[in-house]
Formats: sequence, structure tokens, C-alpha cells
Amino acid sequence: ITVFHISSEDHQDIDVAILRALLQGTNASAFDQLVLTLAWDRVDIAKNHVFVYGQQLLVSSLEQAMLDALVMDRVDFVKLLIENGVSMHRFLTISRLEELYNTKQQPNNPTLLHLVRDIKQSHLPPNYKITLIDVGLVIEYLMGGTYRCNYTRKRFRIIYNNLHGSNRRSGRHPAGPGSHLRKNNESFSMQADKKEKTRHNHFIKTAQPYKPKLESSIEQNKKRSKEEIVDIDDPETRRFPYPFNELLVWAVLMKRQKMSLFFWQHGEENMAKALVACKLSRSMGYEAKKSDVVDDTSEELKEHSK
Repeated sequence: ITVFHISSEDHQDIDVAILRALLQGTNASAFDQLVLTLAWDRVDIAKNHVFVYGQQLLVSSLEQAMLDALVMDRVDFVKLLIENGVSMHRFLTISRLEELYNTKQQPNNPTLLHLVRDIKQSHLPPNYKITLIDVGLVIEYLMGGTYRCNYTRKRFRIIYNNLHGSNRRSGRHPAGPGSHLRKNNESFSMQADKKEKTRHNHFIKTAQPYKPKLESSIEQNKKRSKEEIVDIDDPETRRFPYPFNELLVWAVLMKRQKMSLFFWQHGEENMAKALVACKLSRSMGYEAKKSDVVDDTSEELKEHSK
């Protein structure tokens, strides 16, 4: 039995007293204790009672806690988990990033799903699962110009298709509406590939009109085929070389300002990341302003882009 004195000198809040009593009075594992403190959003108690000498947590448990912290928008817990050994390079896989993009948004915050629908120019099923290829198309649309997202490149699509198989775990049958949407994905990506090649050739002809051809068509084909070779069995192909960059874009598209600032401060190329985040936020604000469904979102995103 734990007795709580309201008039005690340490001025401890009753919720803290209850949580500490739960941690001390049960034989819960370190992971269960971490989950409990995460649910209560008490990073201070997690730091003092869970991440202490003698407590052992499996890597898989820490990564699950990281996923929960990202979904629940617990920035302090994300920071604490990184400080206690979670490798974001190991953590962030294609499947996990896609799961994060399918985190349930608030009813008044459907911007990303609306953008996917507008770009596909088709009706989406109620339980539609956003794919990373969808996200890539949204990013290209928001960035504008000749920007090309990694998620729409051929190499990534090869990895993605082999990882998910023909039936992409999207809850839709191959012959149903999902297969039509997948075909749309593929056609969008094929068009993007053609556009990229056209832009590249046009740039070469414009910038260097008198320069002789550097590579024959055979050499170009060899180079292209070499770039398209992907070792599917290599687990590194399922991860990202710059996980903080990917998570920053995720946080911006999900309109999580504090999380965006945190990921901007970590990793490489802070200036480039800031420019991308600013452009995405401004473009999302413009799109939200055009929409008659989302209120106040455009002003919020405009403020975030500053």
C-alpha cells in the first residue's frame, strides 16, 4: 500500500505518485515500465526509473518504443531513446516509415490524404493505405520544378515491390480497386522516369551544345543496368542512408512542428533540410487554402514555414 500525503513537502503531483507506485509495486518488466511511462508522457520518470543501471532492454523493445513515441508525437521520448542507444539508421526501415505515414490523423488534419487523392485524381477507398510512392508523388508536387523524390525512382520501386510483393499488404485484393490504384502508381512512376530522362537530355543539349558525346549508348546502357542492380537479400536496401532527413519530411507532412524541429537539428545538411521543410510547409499551406474542407490549416502551415 502506498500512502500519498497531499500536503507533503516535495509537492509531488498525484499522477506522478500513482505512476511511481505502479512501477515500484509491480514486477513489470523494463519494457512494460517504459510503455507505461510513455503512455503517461513522463520522460523524467522513464529517465530515473527505467533507464537505470541494471535494467536491460532488448533492441527490438527499444525500437518498438521508438515507433510508439513517434506515433504519439512524444519528442522528449524520441530524444531519450536516441540517447540510450537506439540507432535511427537501424530503426527506420521502409515498412516502418510507411507505417508512420499511415498514422491516424486528426479529423481536422487530413491534408496528406487529400493531396494523395488530388494527385491520383481518383476516389480513394475509406481504409486506403498511403504508400511511399504516393508520398514521393506528393513531395514532387509540393516541391515543384524539376525536383525528383527518391521514392519515385526506379531503384526504390524495385526494392519496394520486392519487399511488399505483388499484394502490398494494403488490405485490398489484387483484382479489386487496389489493383487499379497500384496500376496508377506504376503509370505515375513510369511517367516520372520519362520526364527525368527528358529533362536531363534537354539540360545537356542546352548547357553544352558543342560538347561531343562522352559516352556511347552501349556504355550508358551498362551504367544504367549497373545502377538498377539491387541486392534484395541485403537488409541495408530496406533502410535509408539518412534517416533523420526522411523523418523530417514525415514530420512536416504530418504537421508535427516540434518533431520537425527536433529532426532538423539532427543528421546532416541542416541548411538543405530547412529549405526543403520550408518549401513543403508553404506549398501545403497554399493547397490547404485552396481546399474548402480544411479551415485554419493554411495559416498554421504558413506559420510553420517561417
